[in-house]
Amino acid sequence: MKNVAVLDCFSGISGDMTVGAFLDHGMDFSLLKKELRKVAVADYSLVCKKVKRAHMVATQFIVRCKTEKKRGMKSIHGTAGTYADICALLEASKLDMRVKQ
Repeated sequence: MKNVAVLDCFSGISGDMTVGAFLDHGMDFSLLKKELRKVAVADYSLVCKKVKRAHMVATQFIVRCKTEKKRGMKSIHGTAGTYADICALLEASKLDMRVKQ
């Protein structure tokens, strides 16, 4: 049996909100960090914390980027990373082929 997530985003949803929702529902933050290290992007850190807004509690997911480049790794922060740039980063990564697809 497959797990299925249905997102009813009638007015849209941002990437950080999507990841926060998955983390809220059991996605392993340590595994997420481990997998993202397989993509050659440098100088970022990930933060995951519980936040309360009015009467709602949720998981906030934050990506903090630095602009400095490191030894042969790309930094797309502060640049206009195109869809092609992102596809190239993913294709060159060490992620599992199913994830790349």
